Amino acid sequence: MKERLRELDALRGIAALLVVMFHYTMLHESSQDGWVLGVTGVDLFFIISGFVIFMSIERIKTPQDFLRRRFFRLFPVYWTIVTFTAILTYFNFAEMINVAPLTTSRYLSNLTMFQKLLGVQSIDGPYWTLLVEMQFYIIIAIALLTKRIKVVLIICSLFLGFLLFNELVMQPISSEWFEWLFFKADLRMPIIMRIPFFLAGILFYKLYKKEGNWMTMVGILACYITALLIFQSLGPAKSYISLPQYVFTTSIYFGVFILFLQNQLNFIVSPTTLFFGRISYSLYLIHQFLGINLIMPYLEKHYEIPYIQGAIISIAVSTLLAFIVTKYVEEPSIRYYRSKK
Repeated sequence: MKERLRELDALRGIAALLVVMFHYTMLHESSQDGWVLGVTGVDLFFIISGFVIFMSIERIKTPQDFLRRRFFRLFPVYWTIVTFTAILTYFNFAEMINVAPLTTSRYLSNLTMFQKLLGVQSIDGPYWTLLVEMQFYIIIAIALLTKRIKVVLIICSLFLGFLLFNELVMQPISSEWFEWLFFKADLRMPIIMRIPFFLAGILFYKLYKKEGNWMTMVGILACYITALLIFQSLGPAKSYISLPQYVFTTSIYFGVFILFLQNQLNFIVSPTTLFFGRISYSLYLIHQFLGINLIMPYLEKHYEIPYIQGAIISIAVSTLLAFIVTKYVEEPSIRYYRSKK
């Protein structure tokens, strides 16, 4: 991997840690120390995804190849962690708290990543972002099928225009209609609300490849403005942070990519950030259930270990398990896909 792209791995690790710290502190007073800003860590993930996926399709010739690549990258790890979580849930290991009953149909529905569309509750909270990713991949596959990569930009731009039109034109006229529309859209097409970040990642990639122009920069600005505008109305993070806080984090995320384009982001690359970037997918999937529903409440109830110490132990255990899944499931799956090309 090129040295510059190591910065993306480091960013992925930082995004994972932001989400972990948010989840582990959101019910505690320490969230006021700034960790609550980690609720926006998924936004950074989506920008990275837009950039990396658009970069990867340059080496892919068919939609089938793209979907196989994504399958071996995502599903073996996902199935492993869903099954692990389902086993803990089924046996109610260590008297877990706030865990909905598990049924066979719920487990099988969760294996698809499309459980939300099936009207089935996710076994764990972070799984919602995978449906967003899958919908983005479907757009990519359509573009590969039509042999017109610009289709991705067209679809994403239309979604962005849809968001801007409803926020600037329709929402002031009929707030109830706007909220009903976006509730339905977010339920079935959650990618719409995250398009500003995916599209920004794509446009940043075009600048990285020296293929952009002033319209590309205008598009990035439009993505930034749209992200801020929809937060004011229905931003998913507004239950936790204020608009000024969201402006702050979103500005940082767009800013770090500008630094990346200028080759000025190497300072974030370290063995620690690269390690967490390596295990970021597994860590993202496993940490919330393991820490919030199992380890922290168990330690507090039976050993009177304070919340923060419990969170530290949870991070350590989640990191270890994420490393094991990465080393023995994710990386072998990717090697297997490459060997079959």
